[in-house]
Amino acid sequence: MKRNVKLLSLLVVFILLVAAAVSCGEKDKAPVFEELKSERIAAYYGDAGLIVPGSQFVCRAYEKADFELICEYIESEDDLRKFKAFYLLIDFNEPLLSPEGLAEARMVYEGIVTDDNPTYILDPFASEPEIQEFDNILAKVYGLTIDPASTVPLADTVAVG
Repeated sequence: MKRNVKLLSLLVVFILLVAAAVSCGEKDKAPVFEELKSERIAAYYGDAGLIVPGSQFVCRAYEKADFELICEYIESEDDLRKFKAFYLLIDFNEPLLSPEGLAEARMVYEGIVTDDNPTYILDPFASEPEIQEFDNILAKVYGLTIDPASTVPLADTVAVG
């Protein structure tokens, strides 16, 4: 009898250890929101200014490496297509840019984009429902839930460029 209890106890401990290991592995799948590297862009927009009004996670701009990292973790092809459609890559080193186009881009995106850091900029005409949809996509990516009390109020608007 003691032998059976001991074996059962060992089996239960083993199952708990396996379950704990699996749950730790799942947490590593999604990048953490605070680990993104677009500090220069966050500094440009200010603390709340980087987040689009009416959202909790959608940023006005991402450095190219951060944007591509986020895209790697979007599981649905449909969500990925929608997300990418609303961000425009601004790269001052783009060889197809005319001198006039480069001068205009530098004027519009000065401080946000640098020669060393191509940046994805959110379409300023994205609608409220689209922003909410991106919020849901990013919440899944970050492994977080949307807290309506934490969204940036719609009245706090900041210009894109």
